[in-house]
Amino acid sequence: MLLPRERKSRSTFLVARGVSPFWEGDEFFAALLHDINSAGISICLESYIFHADQAGDRIVQALLDAARRGVRVRVLVDGVGSFPAWNLARGFRGSTAAFRIFKPVGFFTVFKSGFHRRNHRKLILIDDRIAYAGGMNIGDELSLEYRGSRRWRDNMVRVEQGDFSMLRQSFEEIWTFSGKKSFGLLPRSRMNAKRLKRLNLLDPDCPDVLFMSNHGRALRRTQRRLLVQQIKNARHRIYIGSAYFVPGRRILWLLRRKAASGVDVRILTAGRSDVWLARQAGRSTYRGLLKHGIRIFEYQDRMYHAKINIIDERVMIGSTNMDYRSFLHNLEVDAWINREEIAEAALNQWHLDEIQSQRILLERWKRRSLLERLMEKVAFLLRFYL
Repeated sequence: MLLPRERKSRSTFLVARGVSPFWEGDEFFAALLHDINSAGISICLESYIFHADQAGDRIVQALLDAARRGVRVRVLVDGVGSFPAWNLARGFRGSTAAFRIFKPVGFFTVFKSGFHRRNHRKLILIDDRIAYAGGMNIGDELSLEYRGSRRWRDNMVRVEQGDFSMLRQSFEEIWTFSGKKSFGLLPRSRMNAKRLKRLNLLDPDCPDVLFMSNHGRALRRTQRRLLVQQIKNARHRIYIGSAYFVPGRRILWLLRRKAASGVDVRILTAGRSDVWLARQAGRSTYRGLLKHGIRIFEYQDRMYHAKINIIDERVMIGSTNMDYRSFLHNLEVDAWINREEIAEAALNQWHLDEIQSQRILLERWKRRSLLERLMEKVAFLLRFYL
């Protein structure tokens, strides 16, 4: 629950008509299918992973039905995340739905400069009226129906009638970039530089849901600035949930400093990871954090793939992990939400996740083997590309 001293009137602009978080994949798929079936003008779907499996086929069929109704459908997937993408592309062949691959994988493309910069975004825009953003890909691994207890734990948010101008522009720019035969390092962003400099989550004129893309240098700087701003101004809590937790030195220093000042700082990350080296690299930071009183939890029951920050009353749900790959290389999109009911829902889910996690204690952590420590140090040296 929110602390009593946090309950106060806020002058934040209530722009979005409705904000709904999803903590399980089946709930997200059900809502998405309903919105696709109700679409009348356009659907823009962007997903790092889009599998041609049972869950994926249901989404594909709904998109094809929408295209037959005359809806403009565009689907963008990542070449690495959705590899092999030809399996998925075959489903759209012969329809009016447009399908593109961001930096496709080929024998020669892997040697091109910028190949390691991937489109990690999960973004869906429907009729410019509904937007989805978060960490959920499209595939069976998120579904209780198809994977049961082995499903992934992740987050997504649905926003109705919010300010989607940045989302629309970012999708168009990345879509255009993906249609070129030769790809460069990053898509060019035409976002207004002065507007980006003025972005401030603490400004009373800031909307209740602020979407943030990072598909350009100025946008990346703004993304980092907003996160640092939130951490610096935290008064009560900083809860960071990240599937891959390998933050930069400045973030680590800020977290230790805030914990020393009495702020409740907690980290929740994957105990069982699909990227073992990333988990090991993150573990190399634990000792310094634990010594400053920061609580660290590793999720145990299933794969933890969520990306969420709860900083006082503000919640970030997005695709950005707290690691070098998200901040330096990948394209990401996040939603910063300033609504009391979303903060309460996020805190309730956080505590449920803690129950299913193992808390890392300093004295026990000191007793791990020399081999484990060595592997952590080696993995940390590779942190820029994990």
